[in-house]
Amino acid sequence: MEQTLYQRYLSLLQQELIPAMGCTEPISISFCAAKARELLGELPESITVEASGNIIKNVKSVVVPNTGGRKGIETAAAVGVVAGDPSRELEVIASVTPEQREALRSRMREGLNQLVPQRSLFGPMECSLGLSTPVTRTQELPESFWEASDAVCERLVEGNSRLLEGRPSASGLSEENLLERYGRSVELVMDTLGIPQAEQAVRQLEEGAMAVPDVRGRELLELVRSAGKLFALRVGGEDARRESEGFERRCLQCSRAQDLFLCLDRFQRHVLERTIQRRENESQRPIRVAKQYIQRHYSENITLEDVCAATGFSVSYFSALFKKETGEGFAKYLTRVRMERAKELLQETNLPVSEICTQVGYGDLKHFNQTFKKVTSLSPGQYRKLYG
Repeated sequence: MEQTLYQRYLSLLQQELIPAMGCTEPISISFCAAKARELLGELPESITVEASGNIIKNVKSVVVPNTGGRKGIETAAAVGVVAGDPSRELEVIASVTPEQREALRSRMREGLNQLVPQRSLFGPMECSLGLSTPVTRTQELPESFWEASDAVCERLVEGNSRLLEGRPSASGLSEENLLERYGRSVELVMDTLGIPQAEQAVRQLEEGAMAVPDVRGRELLELVRSAGKLFALRVGGEDARRESEGFERRCLQCSRAQDLFLCLDRFQRHVLERTIQRRENESQRPIRVAKQYIQRHYSENITLEDVCAATGFSVSYFSALFKKETGEGFAKYLTRVRMERAKELLQETNLPVSEICTQVGYGDLKHFNQTFKKVTSLSPGQYRKLYG
């Protein structure tokens, strides 16, 4: 019974499913391009692709088979129009000859040459194209893609507006231990949170890397990305580690080696500024709590010990921190709060001075009068006559 059901399902699948080589989105564009060439009877002078948002999104992110690891609408259309067999429908580019690959390569170069003079139309951008060694099996596509990615990284050292092919051999950069030296510099930055020291660490990293003979673009990219991760881990904490993903994306968009190191410098500065702000907020928090406590309890007989209990700090540490952050000691601040409230009551109410004395936290009228005159150079009664 189960075998019979299985065969029925299998028969339905064989009837309904259409084989495709690779993802259907780029293949559908290749099929349309091949069909257009067939109908025209010759290669078109130009191709305009109109597609749904889903097709555009997916074509941008998958490798087009038999193109040497390349992606994108342009690649899918180019391989279809140059080498596609429309009679094979969704297997349109399953068989691409060496001659057709070379023709595709020429078309891609032509497309790059046409795009470069017009790149200003798209804003501040540069154009480069990376090609990998052609492969014949689908399981080879992932490695083909990474080879093309490594090739296009060479724009960082070779320059832009180029067709960059293959994966160049590694240089001696890994033997220089530049990341280790950078890490030691970061240890010093952790203590001081100094932006100049961080900038110096980037300069040393750049000078060391660019001095390596035949340094490769992919090596520079990996070095800077690793440095950014290291800096975020040691200096910035959890928030910076999350932000390092955005930093890595910006690194991929750099078109020159100096832009890459500038990206690292800006990331460091951002992390440091955020870290400094966070630490300042952390040091300010007990001060805010103390001030709030004083504002609520100034009419009571509060002491420094009471405020320390509310903030959770020792008396000696809190006393030094409070003076550092506010510029005055706890007792002076409390007196100022009480005197400001006393002035308000003298101006705005007819309460007796003795009552005001009690409301602002003084149990001794004589002490209150002496303190008020020391602060304002007037007795409470004189102050009321002048300002009440």
